[in-house]
Amino acid sequence: MRWQQVVVSLQLVMGYRLSVSGETALTLQGCAHYLPFSEPGLVHLLSDGQTPTWLARLDYKVRFSVFDGHRLFRIQRMEPAIDRLKSCLADDTLHWHQPFPRNFTYSASAGPDRPFLISRSERAILEVMDELTGDRTRFHTADVLMEILYDLIPNRVEQLLRDCYRIRVKRLFFWFTESHGHA
Repeated sequence: MRWQQVVVSLQLVMGYRLSVSGETALTLQGCAHYLPFSEPGLVHLLSDGQTPTWLARLDYKVRFSVFDGHRLFRIQRMEPAIDRLKSCLADDTLHWHQPFPRNFTYSASAGPDRPFLISRSERAILEVMDELTGDRTRFHTADVLMEILYDLIPNRVEQLLRDCYRIRVKRLFFWFTESHGHA
């Protein structure tokens, strides 16, 4: 069993409102600077409600790190994106070009018939910046990720920055943007 199957079960079978976020979401979208040799040691999840208590005790190769989505953004609304994913699966109309609501998309890395919800790159980089501590390695990783993300969509970024509670995250985003010369 892979960690993606655990996320699919949590989202689509058990009905938990969560998405893969931060560095894990960026890696799934092909924005990783350092390619992992194996499964990631830590999978970042963003929750819009309750999460099962057994998830932290799950004896598995990876550790799940769950963050409360309401502490970073005013408007979370993960439920419409999960409902859209479920309806597309039921109708067999899920395609890569399909738009998803509010800064979410999906990944089919668990298999084509088992997609799961992830944060778009505009949202995921802000989630990465929210997780920064005094660790220089994590700061370097965020710096390298921001350097790669030169094609962020300005309207999405502007709306996310308006909805963001954390002043520190906004300042870090603008500092990284300016230091890499992004538009």
